[in-house]
Amino acid sequence: ADSFYNEWGNKIIKAWTKADTLLLMGALKDYHNAIKLKPDFWQAYLGKANVHTYFKQYTQAIVDLTAAIKYAGENANGILYYNRGQALYFSGQYEFAIKHFNTTIEKFEYMDDISLLMRAKSKWMLGNKDEACNDYKQAVLLNGLQERDKEFLDCK
Repeated sequence: ADSFYNEWGNKIIKAWTKADTLLLMGALKDYHNAIKLKPDFWQAYLGKANVHTYFKQYTQAIVDLTAAIKYAGENANGILYYNRGQALYFSGQYEFAIKHFNTTIEKFEYMDDISLLMRAKSKWMLGNKDEACNDYKQAVLLNGLQERDKEFLDCK
């Protein structure tokens, strides 16, 4: 399982930089093989989810991230919840996305700025404009770089 996972590491770095579909599909196969050998290999589920997200296959990304969170258990880190929140957001499941961003904010301080930004976008999509703007302003206070990523948010 580890060798498949490590092989993925080499492929994925090349694939992300080149956006090479064949390399990404190869990485997906390596993740699948790693999971066949070690069904609780949460890092491989995370890798699969990242590839599915790249291809905008959000439903599959959510399934893989759910498995990653389950198998990571107490070792689950903020990126698992954040990525699942993102996949939920992009699939239009804003209320569930907010719950995941809440978890990331409550448990993993190092991700507060991006989680607040994505929670703001989710709230905006649900029509909660005031709450969205509050989250957005907090995100910018934590990291001014988030200001450029507001896209459609129109906060004064």
